[in-house]
Amino acid sequence: MGLRIAVNASILGEKPTGQGLYTTNVIRELAEIKSSADSLTLFTGFPEALANCDVELVSIPRVVQPSFGRIGGVSRFLWSQSALPAHVRRGKFDVLYNTTHHGLPYRVANTAQVLTIQSDVEVTLRFPSQHRLQHIYFQHFVPFLVNASAAVITNSEYAGHVLERVYGDGGKVYWAYNGYDRDAFQPTADAKDDAILARYGLRSRSFVLTVNASYPHKNTESLLRAVEVLRASGRPIHLCIAGCRRAYVDDVLRRTTDDVRAATTAWSYIPQGDLAALYRSAVCFVLPSLHESFGMPCVEAMASGCPVVVAKASALPEVCADGALYVDPTDPIALSDAVQSIVDNPEVAARLRASGLRRARDFSWRAMAERVYEILHLAVRDQRAGSASSAGFGT
Repeated sequence: MGLRIAVNASILGEKPTGQGLYTTNVIRELAEIKSSADSLTLFTGFPEALANCDVELVSIPRVVQPSFGRIGGVSRFLWSQSALPAHVRRGKFDVLYNTTHHGLPYRVANTAQVLTIQSDVEVTLRFPSQHRLQHIYFQHFVPFLVNASAAVITNSEYAGHVLERVYGDGGKVYWAYNGYDRDAFQPTADAKDDAILARYGLRSRSFVLTVNASYPHKNTESLLRAVEVLRASGRPIHLCIAGCRRAYVDDVLRRTTDDVRAATTAWSYIPQGDLAALYRSAVCFVLPSLHESFGMPCVEAMASGCPVVVAKASALPEVCADGALYVDPTDPIALSDAVQSIVDNPEVAARLRASGLRRARDFSWRAMAERVYEILHLAVRDQRAGSASSAGFGT
């Protein structure tokens, strides 16, 4: 008998970023690898994302989409605590797979719950003013979710250790690396690349690229200071910030020089196809972030043949391995020296491109989905083994 799998895919939206891309790609791959006896039922406010996928789609209120901002986040939480349990009970599912950290804080009889936590939990707990609602959520609510789950999935060994340290229950924490879109992110130039660059006011090999500058832990301020040093040394480097929270970026730009402001372009959202062209055309990609549970842009950059410079912190050395240059993220001079070594030494850039491409081959959505599928089966097995001694809450 196959598994009846329910998927809380409420994170899906029209402009997917990290968790949305994870959900879309893992579900597509699960639909391909699951047994013909299995059923896969998705609950989503944006069914268009998986319209051509072999799954059953159940529409939920569209206001849960991330594009609705804080209202969307609150709506996802409220929906997951009200309508989702009713769907799970009514559908008599074997397992509920939450593709984010929204789930049920109690056990439902005969249904194993699998939770996904891809955020760096240390960020939300150490910087309460940066994520006020998330700080409260991860400190006071997520412990109940972890306790009610048969398995918790994260995206790196580093992130797994953080979850075990913060929440305990190490025996139920599993990790598997994210994948990337191998069709979009590849090193061969596309005929459309020049037109895409022109759309963003950029020229090939004239800019440094960074992605997702949304909060202070991304450490964009150090990168701006590094650009200032580079430009002062006579290197006319520009900075492109692809994907950001405007309030944060505008604030850090106000604290830099007129020259650096004029040399910086920032975009709130860049479609995946355009982003691939930017990776291929950048001098290098720089991620000076202080905390990352994985670092998806690093993998995308390596796969695109873009030299990578990253902080020697959190999960980034684990993910990038020998495919990147590492720097102290708190030292703008070290950042500028790393970028300068790529600008001034073609052999350094070539070596990083080659090692990055090799490392990128280690990541795929198929491998991630296969691991998720295995964990779903383990969760159901463990839930059934435990049900003989105690019935789940919420019957």
